[in-house]
Amino acid sequence: MNKSQPTHFESVHLLRGIAAMLVLMAHSFRSFYFWDMPWFEESALDFGQIGVSVFFVISGFVLPLSLQNKYRFADFPRFFLRRFVRIEPTYLASMVVAIVWVWTATRLAPNASPWKFDFGQIAAHLMYLVPFTDYKWVNEVYWTLAIEFQFYLFIGICFSFFRFSAQRHLYLAAVLILFFSSGTLFNTFIPSLRLVEFAPFFGIGMLAWLTCCYHVKVGVSSIFLGVLVAVGFFGELSFANLVFGAMAFFLILHWKPKKTRWRFLGTISYSLYVIHPPFVALEHVVGLRLVGTGFKAFLFLLPLATMAVCILAAWILYKFVEEPTMRFSKKIAYN
Repeated sequence: MNKSQPTHFESVHLLRGIAAMLVLMAHSFRSFYFWDMPWFEESALDFGQIGVSVFFVISGFVLPLSLQNKYRFADFPRFFLRRFVRIEPTYLASMVVAIVWVWTATRLAPNASPWKFDFGQIAAHLMYLVPFTDYKWVNEVYWTLAIEFQFYLFIGICFSFFRFSAQRHLYLAAVLILFFSSGTLFNTFIPSLRLVEFAPFFGIGMLAWLTCCYHVKVGVSSIFLGVLVAVGFFGELSFANLVFGAMAFFLILHWKPKKTRWRFLGTISYSLYVIHPPFVALEHVVGLRLVGTGFKAFLFLLPLATMAVCILAAWILYKFVEEPTMRFSKKIAYN
């Protein structure tokens, strides 16, 4: 890796904020369903999937980039601890909010079965093992965190091999990325390991890492990118999501934005992603109450109000949980 190669990409920071807002908007604007416009709800949900796909691409790029210079396989325990400290406290704090919401809502709803604390369910959440059990997530967005966690384990174990291949022959490294991504063609055999299903998105990010760190020619990387999109398409991933993933590839590498006040959304993107579902669920309850009343017009403002509340809650979570633990995680250095 060229010593002058930057390790921070403003494009990545802004893309995180855009992805988080796409997910938030998709969930918040479900209230438009009450206006008898289900087509809007369906299109909004597609935007949420696009946001998730972009997050996966970003992880596929950022993780290898952060490991490029100093990481060795012997550093895996420190790498794992560093990632665990970085993401787990914020995740657990959001889980407390989700549990309080589920416990309260199921007791107030007239026809709902009250949610009962289940130690096994909570334990399964702690290490993202819910997909391997019969339990359900207490927060609907956690399924993506389980996939991210699986990628952390994969890249921590296999990165040295990818880097060694890249140093010997770039095309070999690109082929290995394609081999990893092609797992999506066989995801039905191991449905609980959903990293395999979404591997092409992480593969797109890894291809961006390879292109960035080893100066792969644009034409060559574009060919491999096209093959990755085709693999994902034949693996029955959404073609629209794959196209946006490919767009994220080019934006990461070639978009050179200046720092703006909107980067704030990228800063709080992780907190915003994990904290918003309970507030959106509350919005849904309020929306149902407004239907059939003289205040139905407020349904238009309800999603905007929800988004504002979610951003405020995310800022609080970031300031008091995520930021301190992020600083602490950076102190865990590789040997």
